[in-house]
Amino acid sequence: MNNEIFDEWNEIKKELDGSKQGYVKAGKIYWISIGRNIGTEIYGKGDKFLRPVLVVKAVFKKAFIGVPISPKTKNKSGFAYHKFTDTDGKEQVVLLTQIRLFDTKRVINARKGGITSEDFNAVKEKLRDFFR
Repeated sequence: MNNEIFDEWNEIKKELDGSKQGYVKAGKIYWISIGRNIGTEIYGKGDKFLRPVLVVKAVFKKAFIGVPISPKTKNKSGFAYHKFTDTDGKEQVVLLTQIRLFDTKRVINARKGGITSEDFNAVKEKLRDFFR
């Protein structure tokens, strides 16, 4: 892995730390500056290391539990994934094993193309089953 990528992410992280807190709502999808991570941890893309994230639950004003989303649905099935068609008609997959806590400072903006309440409820049920 190229250390320059981690250095770039570190600079973005410093900017984010000084930014205002965002606002999120459960069941909505936001572009999150998720960062550059290691190993099998999901990471963001582009100059801001962005990835769409579904908000599962707002924990408190400054943090939420979220799961990253990917448009790459091929070979993604089973307990670790939930495929859905977003409200713009695009196939997506929720990466359930990548669930984590996010600070709202990472929120860049709302993502066009949401998730239906039926799919959101299915995601929550799969997460409950996963942690049982």
